[in-house]
Amino acid sequence: MELEHGFTTRTEWENFFKIYFAQIRELEEFNSFQMDKEPRLWIRDFAEKSQELERKYRENNAYLMRHVYYFTREHHPWEKAVADPLLSFLYRYSTRFEDIEAAYELAQSLFAFYDSRNDPVALMKCDMIMLTVYFFLDTVHLKGRISERCTHAIGIFEQFYDQLNEEEKSMGMSFYDYQAVFSSEYLNEAPLVSTGRLFDEYENRMKMLRRFRAEADMDLPLNQALPHFENCWTSNFLRLSINANMDLRKYFTAEQLAYQLTIATRLLDSNSFEEHPTTHIKYRIICLMLNYYLGNLDADTVHSDIMECEAKLDHKRMTVWEEYDDETTDCFNLVLKSLMNLEQDCPGCVADIRKVFWHLLDVYTHFPSNNYLESVANGFIYLYLIPALKYLDDDETMSALLRLTVYRQPQTLFHSVIVSRCARLVMQTLIHRRPETLIGILSCTSVADVQKKEAELTAFAENSARLHDIGKILCTNVINMQYRKLTDIEFEVIKYHPVTGLHILQQIPSLTPYAGIAAGHHKFCDGSFGYPSDFDHRSAPARIVTDIVSICDSLDAATDYLGRSYAKTKSFPEILKELQDGSGRRYSKEIVSLITDSLPLQHDLERFLLHDREQICLELYIKMKGITK
Repeated sequence: MELEHGFTTRTEWENFFKIYFAQIRELEEFNSFQMDKEPRLWIRDFAEKSQELERKYRENNAYLMRHVYYFTREHHPWEKAVADPLLSFLYRYSTRFEDIEAAYELAQSLFAFYDSRNDPVALMKCDMIMLTVYFFLDTVHLKGRISERCTHAIGIFEQFYDQLNEEEKSMGMSFYDYQAVFSSEYLNEAPLVSTGRLFDEYENRMKMLRRFRAEADMDLPLNQALPHFENCWTSNFLRLSINANMDLRKYFTAEQLAYQLTIATRLLDSNSFEEHPTTHIKYRIICLMLNYYLGNLDADTVHSDIMECEAKLDHKRMTVWEEYDDETTDCFNLVLKSLMNLEQDCPGCVADIRKVFWHLLDVYTHFPSNNYLESVANGFIYLYLIPALKYLDDDETMSALLRLTVYRQPQTLFHSVIVSRCARLVMQTLIHRRPETLIGILSCTSVADVQKKEAELTAFAENSARLHDIGKILCTNVINMQYRKLTDIEFEVIKYHPVTGLHILQQIPSLTPYAGIAAGHHKFCDGSFGYPSDFDHRSAPARIVTDIVSICDSLDAATDYLGRSYAKTKSFPEILKELQDGSGRRYSKEIVSLITDSLPLQHDLERFLLHDREQICLELYIKMKGITK
């Protein structure tokens, strides 16, 4: 029954959200970056898009106000008759919930309600919603919370298992799925887990799966995913040593590797290529790598056999949800990671690493767009593609990073290019007016060196700005919400991007000089505030370039009237006053005074930011259309 606030049946909640999700899909479609428009029409639509997105977002919020935000934002108390059917719906369809903001608010509000009622099973269901939100946002940096939620939920699930109904048991098996993914795929991310615990968790997962399958009706549609879980959990467990960094392999004993090989060999024999080609290939690669680690096969032999497997995989793009094939994608990831592990003993792997890298780059940049697949792509790019960038040439590396940005975060591309052009203007002025401040940068030992290296210094400033937000690769679902203010958890995730940028750039020798700039561009000049809190950029060798990028970053954010509808665009005099007010604390005194003392630089920046922005975006769009062909 529909009440003034809320519903008393799950069906009514489902129908309510069905309408809302249709609105969300319409908003996401409108927000998607379409490459099929004539350029002038595109720039007109782009100029109007942020305001229209904000309008649609307000309409969606109005729809939620009566039955959702009444409880979560106005903090009216829940009634059990309303909360129970809502939680039942959310528990069943958490991965299909198409609004991260609303899901997070509901999970927090309902958790507080059921915690006050001492209802552990309901709290377990709230854990499911929170786990889904964390996975959608950033599995790397939220791994600790994911681990805690899984441990909490699994403890309740096993304690009350006999009291749960069929659906609650079936959905509860997903807790082990989350656990299997973060403990295997994100093995090297903090907090680290001992191999003993990893093996114990695997045995417990499989024990619970056997119990469920023995008791449940496996013909029910609800349970059709369980065989898929078994395959995923087992393959995740068997590739632990492949996913681990080289310095972690010492933690896997010969006995552990031999145990995994026994399981992998059995599964290889039971999944023939004729009946299950992709699954067969996956276990074939795992067996090859485990034999390599155990010293049974040499690297050259394993390399050759893996590439025979790779040639049998389907190399097509997956551009719509119906085409998405996680087993094939998983196999390509496994191939790439295995080749990188073999490379030290088999230098001939490099050519094939590059080959598989470019294929996966093409796959991930054409992934269908929804919350789930964006989070999948985020993780795979971070775990597999980024470590492989070191095998590319310098120009190829920049091209690959550009493609990742073009396809998945065009807003970040526009922002980075505009910041880079501002940084070029500031650096050129600095070289001409105050060259002594650049002594020590790029091995410059004198003013004459600075003037001699003008082109090199300018290029360094531009590239620093182009790469300063590269860490946003890991948070696409948040970046694509720029038509509204971010929630606390989303902002927390965004604040990790300097650390992610540092980690990414440190892995690529040619881009390491830019790592400190990416890490420090959100720190206050005096180190008193900003993020990451534990990174001190003040002693960095390229400190002044960080200062330039930081100011140019703020300049673009304050003047962006195309992509950020939630904040009022500021005039250039307002911006100059903010720079002066923050001089010496937030912003570098040297760069602020350079801008305020140079009228030509002010005019160039103002023209560029407030008058040429649409033309710049139009030029980028035309370039992007060429890249996407």
